[in-house]
Amino acid sequence: MDYRGYKIRADFLPNSGLVYVDTSGIIWLPGRENSRDMGRIAAKLNKLSEFNYEFRKRKFVLTTRLVLGEIRKGITYYTSWEFNKINAKRRRNGSGISNNLSRELHISRKGKRGYNKMYEILRRGQIKYKPKRKNNFRKELADFLEGWTALSPADKELVRATTISGNGNGILSADSKMMDAYNTATKEFRLKNCFICNGMNYKVISIG
Repeated sequence: MDYRGYKIRADFLPNSGLVYVDTSGIIWLPGRENSRDMGRIAAKLNKLSEFNYEFRKRKFVLTTRLVLGEIRKGITYYTSWEFNKINAKRRRNGSGISNNLSRELHISRKGKRGYNKMYEILRRGQIKYKPKRKNNFRKELADFLEGWTALSPADKELVRATTISGNGNGILSADSKMMDAYNTATKEFRLKNCFICNGMNYKVISIG
């Protein structure tokens, strides 16, 4: 499965450790975003579907509250899209349904289904896998993240949670600045056996 020569896959995660998931890591594609490019949207949903399958199989994946909020927005977006296309379909009853309308209805349903599955996997992961042990450098980490002004609140929350989770865990992202921030944080706080799963090139970088 690929998108204009770019292979879509999700089978590159390490076998052990908690994986903290960023939205970018599960849907990133090369090239410019275009909300009217149905081929690109379908490819992003294929990538999402691959990660849904991989996460269910691997387990030990979770995220943070703000990233779950981003995924919830995806559910809302595709639910609204489906609703609009169903109404368009009803209006056209008796005059036939265009191929474009039929395809968009299919994509909207796939998007709603895919984001719902991802939301449930990560929500359950937060409950089941969130580490109970707390590291003692929370204030220092907060001060450290203040310097990363290019990161969004959701980015900072995910870097914070992954760092606090301690040794042996890592992050899945396609955001270069977030990956750089986490890489720097692991060195700053001397974490061991951590990793970064790059959702762009599917490489896993070991840290510490």
